[in-house]
Parts: sequence; C-alpha cells; structure tokens
Amino acid sequence: MSSPTAPAIRAVTVGERFLAGAIMFLLVVHVPGFSLVPIAVFPALFLAVPFFHSAPLAAKRLAAATAVALISGAIVAGVTTSMGNRTSSIAVWGPIVLWVICIPVLVAAAAWSLRRISVRVGVLLMLAGGIASSAIASFEWKGTFGIFATAFLLVLFAGRGFMSFIALGAVLVLSATNDARSMAVAAAASLLVQWILRERRKPRGSVQRAVRIMVIGAVAAGLAVWAMASGVAGQQVQARTLDQLEKANPLFGVRAEWAATTALAENHPFGFGVGVAPSDSAIGEGILAVRAAGGDWTSRYFSNVVFGERVDLHSTLANLWFHFGVGGVVVAIVVGVILFRGVRDAADSARVFGMGGIFLMLMGIWDLFFSPMADVGRIIAAIAVAFAVADIRGRARAAARAISEQMTNGPDGKTPEVKTSIRRELSGGMN
Repeated sequence: MSSPTAPAIRAVTVGERFLAGAIMFLLVVHVPGFSLVPIAVFPALFLAVPFFHSAPLAAKRLAAATAVALISGAIVAGVTTSMGNRTSSIAVWGPIVLWVICIPVLVAAAAWSLRRISVRVGVLLMLAGGIASSAIASFEWKGTFGIFATAFLLVLFAGRGFMSFIALGAVLVLSATNDARSMAVAAAASLLVQWILRERRKPRGSVQRAVRIMVIGAVAAGLAVWAMASGVAGQQVQARTLDQLEKANPLFGVRAEWAATTALAENHPFGFGVGVAPSDSAIGEGILAVRAAGGDWTSRYFSNVVFGERVDLHSTLANLWFHFGVGGVVVAIVVGVILFRGVRDAADSARVFGMGGIFLMLMGIWDLFFSPMADVGRIIAAIAVAFAVADIRGRARAAARAISEQMTNGPDGKTPEVKTSIRRELSGGMN
C-alpha cells in the first residue's frame, strides 16, 4: 500500500511579497479626510475573500462577531429611534459601519501578509507606516506617534540585550516627561511580563515567584507615583498628579467618559444603535455624571466630541456598545481574548519582538477601554502582533513534536506518514 505524499507547497511570488509589504506599511496609515479608519481598509475589502480563506480561526471568529454586531446595531437603532432618539445621515453612520468592519478585515490582511514576508520585517513596516502617518497629524510623543515609536524601538532591538534596555529606558523617560503615564506603565509592564514569562519556564515554586512579582510591581508603582508627585517628571505632571491624587487613580487619571457611559447605560442597557444620537435629557444626565466624577464638564470636548454629531465615548468598548449594542460588546470580548492570549503566549516570540510585541498588545488592551474611535489602528496593530505570536508559538510546538518524533524513531526511523505530518505543520507557519 503506497504511503501518502505531502501536497506541493506553492512558492511565494515576488508580487505577493511586494503586496504583503505594501499592506503592512499601509495597515495603520491614516490620511486627511479618512481619519476614522486606516486607508488600507479600501483595498483590503476587495481582497477580503482570499485574506479570510487563509486567516487564523480567531480572525474568522472576529469577523463573525462583527457581522452579529452590524445586525445588532441596526436592530437597536430601529428600536431607539422609535422611542424618540434622533437618527443621523449616511455621512455619520457610514463611517461608523466602516470603522467596525475594518477591524477584522485589516487583521486578516495582516495575517495573510505575515505569511509571505518576515514577521519581524512586516511588523516593523507596519510600525514605520504608523509613525509616518501619526507624525504628519501630530508630532507629540503622548499618543499614537509615541506608542508606535516605542514599539518600533523595542522590536528593532529585540534580542540585543543591553541595547533593548537602553531603548526601554529612553522611552520611559520620554513618556514620563511628556505626561504619557499609560505608555510609561505599559513599557515598564512589558519588561515585567517578559521576565514573568521567562521565570514561568523555570522549575521554581509558584508562591515564591508570585511574591517577588507583587513586591517588584508595588515598588515600581510607588516609585512612579512619588516621581510624578515630587516634580521629577516636570511641573505640569506634578500638578496633574497632585490634583488626581485627591480624586482618582494617579497613574491613569480621571476617566470621566466612563461616567457618562454608565449614565447612558442606566436607561439604555442595550445601546443606542448605529449613528443614533441620544436625547437631550440623556446627554444632560451624562454631563452631570461627568461633573460628579470630577471631569471638566464645561469643556467643549464633551458637547462637541463625546456627544457630538458622531458620539465617541473615548473607549472602543463603550463605542462598540453604544453603536452596536450587545453584538458590539461581543466584538470587544473577542478582541480582548485575542490580546490577553497574545500577552500570555509571548515567550516563544521574545527573540522576534522582544518587549515591543508585549508593549503593543498591552497598549491595545488599554485602547480597548480608554481610547477614541480614531485610535482603532493601534488595536488593529496589536491584534496583528497577537496573531503573529500565536503562529510563532504553533510553529515552536510543531518543531518540538518533530524533534520528539525523531528521537523516538531515530534519524532514519520515521515513517513517510510522520515525515508528511511534520512537513505540513512546519510549512504552514509564517516566515
């Protein structure tokens, strides 16, 4: 009886490599006039079928959740407008629909691309495009430019020992002096997470390891608060920290938008629907909640942006709930699971991404809770890295199984079926 043979593996063409590189560079690039979504979503929509055909299972689940969210958003919009809430024009709800669609489409495009070019080069191209795009809009360290620049430096110096720590120290100083506290915390946490993942592989007691982690984390947090409150990071940071020590978490500050979201959810627990504007009374309750939380409730930001023509609650989770109801929350949960798993499984990709991959995924988790709609590119970048981490981990396991099989059967003792299985597993990974 003849043994099965492995199917022929089609070589990646030069054109595919070029397309993959172009996609990764444009993946999170924004252009004037299309600030809500990355420009790459338009060509990616035309290639969505081949992208999803080879996409990871998690990407297909994200796409299914997005489809549910679109249906949920339409149903909720019909219900809430029948209750007296104002609907909006296609110029408002159209970009919102495109915003949620771009998440699964672009992460599937990234997964397709990273199977055709080097994973590390692809991620660096993505970050370089994000840096260039955000620098044109705003050359401020606090925000998208600083996040992508930090991730770029940490990935660039991954596996280079002392240089990676120099890069980490530089971004910590830049983040602290520019009042980018969430970035500074995420950068420090990326070092801590990397150390935890490495320690987890050592044969030591889990209790001892947990105690050490908690002590180090508590000391680091205490030193950070002391530095900000004593003026080491500058007078502006000191004034803001002292003010927030009285009424909020000094590391993350007042998140008054969540107070407004909570007030809206009390009367509309299933959201409002795509592009629907809350009633004047609902907006008033939201503003009062902001005032009670210590936010600057008289600022035009709340009247023109948060409760503007397109409601933006400064949180991806909150915006998904508001515009897409329960289906939107499901999308947020799927994204959260992908990112948390990416952080958990980052040990095998430490030499590829270093602390940069962990940092980007931690910031993606932050953006899921505390960033506006226009920052969706950062979440897409984080999910792309999480998919790469999962694929690298899968390849490492496949290689370990191949080695184990070789040790069991000897160098010439493997059956054709075993050889075929090994080739199939190893050929399906990223470059």
